[in-house]
Amino acid sequence: MFVGRARELAELESARRRYSALGLPHKLANAEKELADAYLELNLLPEAADLYSRATSTFERLGMRAELGWSETFHARALLLMGRADSARERLAAARVVFAAEDNRVGAAMVTLAEAELLLLAGDSGEAANAAERAEQLLADAGTPGRLLLARWL
Repeated sequence: MFVGRARELAELESARRRYSALGLPHKLANAEKELADAYLELNLLPEAADLYSRATSTFERLGMRAELGWSETFHARALLLMGRADSARERLAAARVVFAAEDNRVGAAMVTLAEAELLLLAGDSGEAANAAERAEQLLADAGTPGRLLLARWL
């Protein structure tokens, strides 16, 4: 299993390098975000945060709003897991603005879910439960079962 994952990471990194060499910033930013997502799942948090930061800057510069919102959201999650709650809150606030402008309810629900995680880590279990319930309803309405389970677990 690890060999397959290592190969996938190598392929993502190879794609990132090719897009960089070709001067395709939108493709490069998408590749950086995908690689950051993989690093986040593997708990390689500093590497994920660095890639999210680069991708976010490019998405913002190119006006890629949906990609920007998702990059900000998962960047916040990496920062949260690194213990950088204040920075995570800033990224979530930025993502919330993007998702509101895009009327992206699933994105807004994921921001609310991440905020619930922040509240839980801060020891505010009551507010964390309220935020998770709000996110749960939004995710149920959107028909996203995997994310809905995450909200219920939280």
